[in-house]
Amino acid sequence: MRLSLCTLALALAMDPSVCAATEDAAQQPVRKLAQKMLQRFEVPGTAYETVLLRVEFPPNYEVSRHSHPGPQASYVLFGEMTYLFDGEAPAKRVAGESKDLAGYAIHGGKAGPDGTILLNTYVVEKGKPLSIAAPDAGK
Repeated sequence: MRLSLCTLALALAMDPSVCAATEDAAQQPVRKLAQKMLQRFEVPGTAYETVLLRVEFPPNYEVSRHSHPGPQASYVLFGEMTYLFDGEAPAKRVAGESKDLAGYAIHGGKAGPDGTILLNTYVVEKGKPLSIAAPDAGK
């Protein structure tokens, strides 16, 4: 009996052992800061582009204050991240949760004790850097 590609994909998706290697890798502590560009494309008819980035932080990594030239959506794939905005209470997110950030909002952060993996989506002005370092402001 021949299986169609759809049937095969469905069978593989229902077999938990297929995903075991990926899940095991996601449960391993992050050892160093790493960024991987997943996708970048223009937003038609605008001066913006969308950037999809996977970012891995080692345990307790402190993210220096910075901003982005457009809005950001940050989804926690693994661990936890505490977002720090001037004049606001820390905003902690754990795996499965997300945080939206306004364009040019100055922020920093701290990765969790097991490291953190984020999936970040940015809609940024074309030709501008993805991240802009912020002044220290006495911190």
